[in-house]
Amino acid sequence: MSIITMNPSTSTPPLDKDGHHPGPTQEQAALHEFPDGGKRAWGVACGTSLAVFCTLGYVNSFGVFQTYYTQHQLSDQSPSRIAWIGSLQFYLIFSAGLLAGPLFDRHGAKILLPSAIIYVASVMLTSIASEYWHFILAQGVLGGFSSGMVLNPAFAATPQYFFKNRGAAMGLSIAGSSIGGVIFPLALPRLFDKVGFGWAVRTIGFIILALLAISCTIIKERLPPRKNKFFLPRAFTEITYVLIIAAGSFSRIIYTLICLGPMYY
Repeated sequence: MSIITMNPSTSTPPLDKDGHHPGPTQEQAALHEFPDGGKRAWGVACGTSLAVFCTLGYVNSFGVFQTYYTQHQLSDQSPSRIAWIGSLQFYLIFSAGLLAGPLFDRHGAKILLPSAIIYVASVMLTSIASEYWHFILAQGVLGGFSSGMVLNPAFAATPQYFFKNRGAAMGLSIAGSSIGGVIFPLALPRLFDKVGFGWAVRTIGFIILALLAISCTIIKERLPPRKNKFFLPRAFTEITYVLIIAAGSFSRIIYTLICLGPMYY
């Protein structure tokens, strides 16, 4: 995802009449001046936190669904087969970044709204599901992919506004995951008991709808759209980038084995 890169069409200005590269234009200089605060910047960070709450926070509560499914709709299925629903959802929420990243680079935050609508639809479809394949498609595939199309662009927007305060801004953004991971598992069992599975999930869906409406409104990209290739294979020639990817992948594997393994299996 493009975070601090400039538009290639303006990053290398033509030579002046003396054969020298002129200094950066006022517009180019402004692109490198991170706001590092202000209402809009912190608003984007808060909007990202709401998006993370609704997506990753909700996905982190799958253990509640796993328990309920084994006792009700999918009691004829093994726990291992039921776990595939959450596993697909968790896999797709991150792998969707392969598509969401380049789309965000080209079209900005406008891709959030259609993704959010599809995501809410997946939650509503889950509320009326009854067969194993219904849950696989609605919650696992559609829910996982559409939530990733919301999560990844939201994550890409916040760093565009911060440099010195990026750690604090990203901490605020990711906090939505932890808050959602606490609230959803507490709320869902009580809703299951009071209103049943269908209306419990639909209630969560309406809450997600309201919060994502706010998120889609306040998250805005700061950098101009990227006009070159959709995918950038040359990024993998940068040693620093490759090391970051490797470290992130390794930490995700450890996190999955230690934290998610017991929850999903």
